[in-house]
Amino acid sequence: MLKLVKSGRHVDPLHLRPSDLDIRDIAHNLSLLCRYTGAFPFHYSVAQHSLLVADMMAKDGHKPNTVLAGLLHDAAEYVFGDVNYHLKKLPELAEYNRREHECSRMIVAHFGSTCHELEKVKTYDRQAAYLEMNVRDGKSYEIVEHAPKTIYHRFLLKFGELTGNDPYDHSSFHLPSDL
Repeated sequence: MLKLVKSGRHVDPLHLRPSDLDIRDIAHNLSLLCRYTGAFPFHYSVAQHSLLVADMMAKDGHKPNTVLAGLLHDAAEYVFGDVNYHLKKLPELAEYNRREHECSRMIVAHFGSTCHELEKVKTYDRQAAYLEMNVRDGKSYEIVEHAPKTIYHRFLLKFGELTGNDPYDHSSFHLPSDL
């Protein structure tokens, strides 16, 4: 069981239910989770990557529910972690991959997009990775470092913009004192 910081919920990643989902937990965990197992010139989080993907999709004119799928495409990593791409190819991780994909589909559907929209994200995910590799290798400076707390709030604001929901409306649950 994991105890999630923002909502205070205890969840089982292997048996995650829609009722376990809280966008604040997703934004918090992803903003602290480094991409590329930390092999980047600075703290570059999964949440910042997700914002990049969503921004690329919005710039290309995709509808909000498609951009939402871009924002949430790696959301399952909030409980599964970010496993290196090359390790994910190992046959021994087939069950991990299956569960992570199942969780991703559930999260995207829960927050108002579809699995079909999630499929449209792949091209943008690859484009973002290409840009990230250029930054990592010192060939570009298009991505800049942001504090995890800044990315947390940007993620929530983008979510609110795309869904029309106020991610800061905490009337139905206890608001942690650190916000």
